[in-house]
Amino acid sequence: MSSKNTWLWLTAAAVLFAFIFLFEHFRPQPNTGPAFLLPGLNANTVKTVEIRPTGQSGIRVERTNGGWQLAEPVAYPAQNTNVQKLLDALQQLTVAHRISESEFRQDPKAGEDYGIEPPQLSLILDSGRPVFFGHRTSPGDQVFVRVPGIEGVAIVDADVLNLLPRDANAWRETMLADFKPGTFDRISVTNTAKSQWSFVLERDPTNKLWAMASPLKARADNEKVENAVHRLEK
Repeated sequence: MSSKNTWLWLTAAAVLFAFIFLFEHFRPQPNTGPAFLLPGLNANTVKTVEIRPTGQSGIRVERTNGGWQLAEPVAYPAQNTNVQKLLDALQQLTVAHRISESEFRQDPKAGEDYGIEPPQLSLILDSGRPVFFGHRTSPGDQVFVRVPGIEGVAIVDADVLNLLPRDANAWRETMLADFKPGTFDRISVTNTAKSQWSFVLERDPTNKLWAMASPLKARADNEKVENAVHRLEK
C-alpha cells in the first residue's frame, strides 16, 4: 500500500472519529426529569381559579390584596390556605403515564369511559385552557386528566382531588370576623337580661393594655381579653 493511500485512510478515520465524538457530545439529550401536568405553572402568580363541578354551581376565587376572595357563587372572603394548597399541588403534579392521542382516538367510547367527555370537574387558571378531571383508575389512587391542546390523556395522582372543592363552603372563610391586632380599640358587650351586666372595654393607645370603661373604670385582665378575642376568630 502506498503512503498516499495510507494518509487518505488515516484522514478518513480521523474525520469519522471527530464526527462521532461531536455527534455524541452535542446531540440533544432526552429529558429525564419529571413530566409535569402543567409545565410552567407558577402557583404564586395565579390570579384567578375557577372550578366547575359537574351538576353544581361554579366556584371562582380571585387574588386580592395578597389574599383570596370568593367571587362566585357568592362574594365572600376565601380560605387562603386551601386555595394555595391546591395551586402548590398543581404546580408539582407529575404525569405517571400518558395515553397517546392515537390510542385514545381508537376507542370511540374512551372519553366516556375515562370520565372526561363530559368531564367530572373542570379547572381553569387565569382564563387559560381548561383542565378536565375524569374518573379514577381502577385501583383508585390515580385519575384521568385531559388538557385540550396537549395530546393524549394523562394519568396523575388522585390525591389532588382531595384539594378540589365540591362546593363554595369548602373554600369559604369560616372566621366569625377578622380581628387583626390594631384594627379596633373598643369592645362593647351588651346583654338584654336585666340580671346580667353590660360593659365596655377600651385599649390604651400608648401601652396597648385593656381597661374597663363602663359601668366602672378599672384595670382589665389583658391576657383574658386577648384570648377571648382570639377565640372569636374561630
